[in-house]
Amino acid sequence: MPSKPIRIVCDHPDPLVRHAAEELRRYIHLLFGFRPAAAVRAEGAHISVGTADELDPEEFILRRQGDSFLCAGGTPRAALWAAYALVEEWGVQFLIQGDVLPDEPGPFRLPKAGARQRPVFRRRGFRVINEMANSGVFWSLADHRRLFDQLAKNRFNGILISAGYPFHPWIHWEFRGVPRANVALCYGFRHPIHERTIGRELFGGVAEFTNPDFQGAHTYEEMIAAGRRFMTGLIDAAHERGLDTCLTMGLSDLPIEVLRHLPAWTEAEGIHLPAETVGQTHCSRLGLQIMSPPEISACCTPLNPVYVDMVESWLRAHIEAYPKADYYFFGQAEFPPAGAGLQECWDALNTRHGVESAFPLAMLEEKARGTPVTSLMPPERMLTELHGAIQTLRMWDIMVNERQIAPGKRCAGSFMSEYLQPVVPLVMPPETFEFLAIVDYLPAHVAQRMHTLAYVKDSKMAVSMITTIEDDNVGFFPQLTTQSLHRIVQAMRECDLEGFWFRQFDISEHEASMHYMIRAAWDADATPDSTYRQFARQTCGEEAEEAALALFRGVEELEDASNGLVGAGFLMPNLYAKYWNANDPPEELRAQADRMRGYVERVATLLPLADILVEYAAPRGKPWSEHYRLYLRFAIEYPRTLACILDSRRAYLAARQSLADKQFLRCCSQMDESVSLLEDAFRLSETALRTWAALTVDPTDLGTLAALNAYGHDYLRGLAWQIFLESQVCGFSV
Repeated sequence: MPSKPIRIVCDHPDPLVRHAAEELRRYIHLLFGFRPAAAVRAEGAHISVGTADELDPEEFILRRQGDSFLCAGGTPRAALWAAYALVEEWGVQFLIQGDVLPDEPGPFRLPKAGARQRPVFRRRGFRVINEMANSGVFWSLADHRRLFDQLAKNRFNGILISAGYPFHPWIHWEFRGVPRANVALCYGFRHPIHERTIGRELFGGVAEFTNPDFQGAHTYEEMIAAGRRFMTGLIDAAHERGLDTCLTMGLSDLPIEVLRHLPAWTEAEGIHLPAETVGQTHCSRLGLQIMSPPEISACCTPLNPVYVDMVESWLRAHIEAYPKADYYFFGQAEFPPAGAGLQECWDALNTRHGVESAFPLAMLEEKARGTPVTSLMPPERMLTELHGAIQTLRMWDIMVNERQIAPGKRCAGSFMSEYLQPVVPLVMPPETFEFLAIVDYLPAHVAQRMHTLAYVKDSKMAVSMITTIEDDNVGFFPQLTTQSLHRIVQAMRECDLEGFWFRQFDISEHEASMHYMIRAAWDADATPDSTYRQFARQTCGEEAEEAALALFRGVEELEDASNGLVGAGFLMPNLYAKYWNANDPPEELRAQADRMRGYVERVATLLPLADILVEYAAPRGKPWSEHYRLYLRFAIEYPRTLACILDSRRAYLAARQSLADKQFLRCCSQMDESVSLLEDAFRLSETALRTWAALTVDPTDLGTLAALNAYGHDYLRGLAWQIFLESQVCGFSV
């Protein structure tokens, strides 16, 4: 107890400010064992919580006033940030996953010095939902409420609701009398939980893993009802913590059961489209999502009035269902469809906005053809991305400027083409449209190309950055991309970007990188080293600080090696199958397996550092330190599993060749080797999954475990038995 009774004073009517006052009372009780009285009059020793007109909307102050203290913000949510900044002064570390409280808080005290803080970046957003099993799609509304609490503590001010997939169950929709019929989460992939599921005890007795708020919703109508409740609750919960909401919608990713009628409707209307001029980049199926089927793609163009009406109907259905969203994001498909009429779309943009004189199309195409590319952006894709982005820009022009689809609301959009980005401010209204820059997938690649955003400095349009914390192509391999993020942040400041939206999948494994971004958003002098030290000291204790720094630096040095395993951790149903189905030459299969084993050797050198961290971590830091050690162990066991599958595949293909060469004894020996290696792979897989089960702390980790079982371990069990049976009957037929 303090020497003088202290009260928490708040007479502000806004719920956020009143919540800030209650949070101070809660933390004081949690840390110091007493709960201050609540008051509305500033008398005696007190902490006053409120707003101050002298402050900018995103600014807050902490100010000592004799025996009393002021926590104030320029807006109610900034007042909440001020309260949490005071809690941090008492030694509390706010993570995305939760709080780390000091082991010995000491006596109650108020800071002697005050502070006045305003952010470096106006936009500080966090992505939610998305779609893969290791994303946020399986987080319940209750899980999101806990997440939003932590985002408010870390002074985020927005969420990007990545919910624009054509099969998502947020709305009922039909077009020209044809209703959508199939809705699901996670592409409709199945994640059964059975008696042999590794970590079964973590799933709460369900027969199939999904978002808890959708358990028991089986029919279309039940899924839509659950989706409406969920999305409405999500937006409301975000607002309760001062978070703006940006709801995403797709421009070309529409429900296939409706989209498949587009060619027939187009023909029936007598619409004649130009020849396809956007090269087809990609057509594929992921569960319920069929992307850019060539039979339809040419009709998906702004020149097709049927398609434009269809897109407008789809977007309006979302906007009308969720009018409380603060922003609406209209996104281009990752791989744009091969729409017809590229030149005609450009001509329309030029007629309305005069784009050709400032950015000749021939010049843009020449630049795209000459772009130095990365492994995920091959040469042919750069030009196709430019062409697809031109059609996307024309569609934004139609929807936002011509058809006024969201009057009075801010809109946003994004595409991959770096060469068309400077054209966007000529077309879209800068006062109501925000562009979200992507540039590339991996942070290391993005950092190399940040110069392409130099145009922002002279633009009136707000441009924010999609900052990748963990890329899904790399997946759950150890990644600390902080050095790349630091280079990106420096370039963001130089180019006057508004801020960032996190792009992440797994969360619990990347607290250190996220901590850097959180600090850099408010402190222009923040560096990876300084934020690592602060994170390690607050989370793990001073004695573990150097061990944590050494470990972080070691994981940073893995970035290129982890990026070199692109696809190995991509959590799709072919997770293990793609290695067994590989028909590469034997030397390439051996080289892939050797790369896996070389990676294992690199990670293994970090385990002693993790052991030291766990040993020296303060009690409060033991859980996180042990979690990270398990993460590194998984990164050893999982690649060993894949290497064994590759070795088994090589032996199996050799056996098939030996049989063709009539080397029967050699064939039998090689089949036995293949079976033995698959059995080894199965044992390694079980060890890896048990390690992941031990580190699971949130629904993203749990989704990863469900998918590792369904896409990997269950498949491997069946494959090992299949190849064993095949090995027992070789060259014999009845």
